[in-house]
Amino acid sequence: MKTPEERYKNSRKSFWQAFIMTIFVFIIGIFLGITYEGNNLNKMNDYYVQSEIFLLDTLALSKITDTELNNNSIKCELLIDANIEFADRIYVEARSLERYEEA
Repeated sequence: MKTPEERYKNSRKSFWQAFIMTIFVFIIGIFLGITYEGNNLNKMNDYYVQSEIFLLDTLALSKITDTELNNNSIKCELLIDANIEFADRIYVEARSLERYEEA
């Protein structure tokens, strides 16, 4: 029969084993969560890029259509200026997203 001191040592050993196993499982869970969220972030970024490209195409088409309807001619300067303005907005948004990503 075990003495109370031996039982105390065994229960202490069991506690530490369970504690280490819990920490190990917790760390694996954290890494899996980070990987999953990283994949979601990449998908979101791809969707965002596709959305920006579609919006740029729509903006260009709108400028061409407005110019054709009003002047019956296409002015490349208007289209170039619109593209530059839009690209500047994308750059500013990308910089803010980059700051958020670094945080």
